[in-house]
Amino acid sequence: MTPELLGGDLRALRRSKGLSIEELATRAGVSVRAISEIERGRTRRPHPSTMRRISGVLGVLQLTQAQGTPAAGAASGPGDDGSAAAYATDARCQLPAATRLFAGRSRETAALTAAATASESVGWLVIAAVDGMAGIGKSALAIHAAHQLKDRYGDGQLFVDLHAHSAGREPMSAADALETLLRSLEVPARAIPPGVEARAALYRSRLAGTRTLVLLDNALDAAQIRPLLPGEAGCLVLITSRTRLTGLDDAHTLTLDVLDTHQATTLLRQVAGPHRAADDETDALAELAELCGRLPLALRIAGARLRHRPALRVADLVAQLRDATDRLVHLRDTERDVTAVFATSYARLPEAERRLFRLLGLLPGDDIDACAAANLADLGDLRTAEELLESLLDHNLLLQHQAGRYRLHDLVRAYARTLAGQEAPGAAGPATARLLDYYQHTARCAQALVTSTPRLPVEGPAPRVAPTLADRTAAWAWLRTERANLLAAFGRAATDDPLRAVRLAGATASLLATDGPWDEAITVHTTAAGLAEGLRLPAVLGTTLTDLAYVRALTGDFTGAAADLDVALDHCERAGAHLGHANALTLLAQISAFTGERALAERHLHHAIVRYARLDERLGLANAHTQRGTVYRLNGDYPAAERDLHAALAGYEALGHQEGQATALSNLGVVHETTGDYPTATRYQQQALHLHRQAGNRIGQARAFLGLGQAYAHAGDHFAAIDAARQALELFRELADPNGQGNALGNLGYFKRLAGDPEDGLPDLQDALDIFRRIGARGNEAWALDLYAGTVAATGDHARALRLYRDVLDLARRTHMTAVEAAAHAGIGECYRQLGRVEDSGGHLDQALDMFRNLGLKTEAARVRASLDASS
Repeated sequence: MTPELLGGDLRALRRSKGLSIEELATRAGVSVRAISEIERGRTRRPHPSTMRRISGVLGVLQLTQAQGTPAAGAASGPGDDGSAAAYATDARCQLPAATRLFAGRSRETAALTAAATASESVGWLVIAAVDGMAGIGKSALAIHAAHQLKDRYGDGQLFVDLHAHSAGREPMSAADALETLLRSLEVPARAIPPGVEARAALYRSRLAGTRTLVLLDNALDAAQIRPLLPGEAGCLVLITSRTRLTGLDDAHTLTLDVLDTHQATTLLRQVAGPHRAADDETDALAELAELCGRLPLALRIAGARLRHRPALRVADLVAQLRDATDRLVHLRDTERDVTAVFATSYARLPEAERRLFRLLGLLPGDDIDACAAANLADLGDLRTAEELLESLLDHNLLLQHQAGRYRLHDLVRAYARTLAGQEAPGAAGPATARLLDYYQHTARCAQALVTSTPRLPVEGPAPRVAPTLADRTAAWAWLRTERANLLAAFGRAATDDPLRAVRLAGATASLLATDGPWDEAITVHTTAAGLAEGLRLPAVLGTTLTDLAYVRALTGDFTGAAADLDVALDHCERAGAHLGHANALTLLAQISAFTGERALAERHLHHAIVRYARLDERLGLANAHTQRGTVYRLNGDYPAAERDLHAALAGYEALGHQEGQATALSNLGVVHETTGDYPTATRYQQQALHLHRQAGNRIGQARAFLGLGQAYAHAGDHFAAIDAARQALELFRELADPNGQGNALGNLGYFKRLAGDPEDGLPDLQDALDIFRRIGARGNEAWALDLYAGTVAATGDHARALRLYRDVLDLARRTHMTAVEAAAHAGIGECYRQLGRVEDSGGHLDQALDMFRNLGLKTEAARVRASLDASS
């Protein structure tokens, strides 16, 4: 046979198997160039080992160059016409060659082996179906596993490509597949019956009593597969499909995911060739794997580019993919194309699924549920959206990372985005608007259920499909689940719809303030404030600045928060926005109290309470009473503090506002702890912690732990107090709340002193002081410095403690911290007494006693009385 005839026959055989040159080369483990040269008739004497490998993939005994003589043992092929099929088919050894470029999948291979073993042990037919998205490596895995299992099936291994997603051709019918299988089983053409049922019966009879492995690659659906299944135990059927074959009830199913990072980089190195990626390119190789979505097909294409372009560095390819507006353009070569394989999956979809898939390319976030999908596609009912999403999941064009939520693989998303760009003019814009309307409206409804700050009622038409948010728990769950999508929607709107962006920022204000991180919250609200300013809507800007100020205050930036609130008050006043004005006053009062300006805080709260009362805004009233109760407590007016806090608690209870109740209870606990009623204080703090936990409010939990620690400490349970302080500190650190961290550290250091280890408490107290000085919390600084001085005194260094107490006294007077001022007098008096200067101690101790009695601090007063008695 001439080289030209051999090349023509090879080409015909390859095409009859539906293989490209690249695919044949990969499976046979030979170069593309070698096969191309043989097919063109340019290789006069192909190497025997090359021909053996190619023949094995094509399912023939041996392609030879014997002059017109088929290989030894050859028989006529399927066509009985002396054409390329004249090369004898080894009917029982048809597995394609396993590629040597195979990384990972050990767990999946073990699962297939285990399925075969388990089914055999109970005498069942073994059916294993491998599904996954296009390019995920289903065929490679199945062929790899089949080669590992083939020794168990000595009667033969059959292979059929069913062409469900082969470009340019229709899926093979069950009848044609059966004809191929029967010929492989050496049934003469004239003996093959015409109908599917008759062919299936004959096929089952030929396999009965044998141990045969059947690999059905690239299957369309269960209907195509069902006639191709043997009828009894002893055989193994491996199936690959891009569709989940849910109709095969007896099949062991295995859905492939992308490779992990290590497996993906290993495959890249294998394909690129030895030493192609240097040791210092490990990070770049990992990034390349991520840019390829860790999808085996994309990884092979990228690796081949590195192999065949020696001048191309890994970093160069990474830069190309990272900077590309359409990454898929770079993931193709002469034989393979990621876009093309996605396109064949898309082409098999019904029109309704195709439309939804295109629209999913418009998503601003990473995932979606049925409610969002229904609004995106304007479907009108939830059930239809669920069915379409599940259908896309079954076709492995969507991934499901948790029940009811779906996402696109990065490269599939890029393909969907390309298709979305080809939508009919005017279709993409309304679809995006419907989705953003849904996020905005539902987020505002959810926030209305969870907010601690009163807001204007939700306006605008409700989306056609929306979740049922029956209570605060459901609202919090929805907000936290959709957080990433809401922030992505905000980012999308910020570029071309500023009013929507401002409203989305407002709708996420409670979520961002409660869950943090606060640097992200500040970025969102700062951006929103800039957009609101450009809109020239003073009421909107006032509310936005108040949201920003609240988060600044949480971070300890009281100066910045106060500045934002001054501007917010001005805008709300000009716009006649009474609710926004009252909210800003209440927050400004809280900040004034923190910074020691409690008289100013009282005035702000008086005006806020008047405004809330005129508006009949009960949540605002409860908030203002809570804040005023705190101011009264700091001033030492404990009866007034208790009155305001009980009024706040009643208001929150009437509203069913759990977090408000918890806040009021926690503050009442502090009042009772301060006045020496430790059992009541502990009970209130425990109730507060329970309510905050129910609501999932981490900052509330942290504050409750602070109060609970104080109550434990004064009740004498110092180790429980230390544990509570540590839990508070951990939460405050997670929230990046510096003021909270300072309070927790101050408590922790103090409780360690009470437990008999003052030296261990000093670093905690120093950290607290550093934090309060950095954020400008002067009142808290005075409190922490008092604790620090007392802890130094507990170490026996009374001279240094005396100097520190004098600094405490000065700072407490400047910040109007009356209780701390009294404590400083007590500390100075006690230091004088310990230093033997009894004549100097009496005046300070007398002052401390009078101040503590006036403040109603019975425990502190008793302690000072004991010191005076000891001095006399």
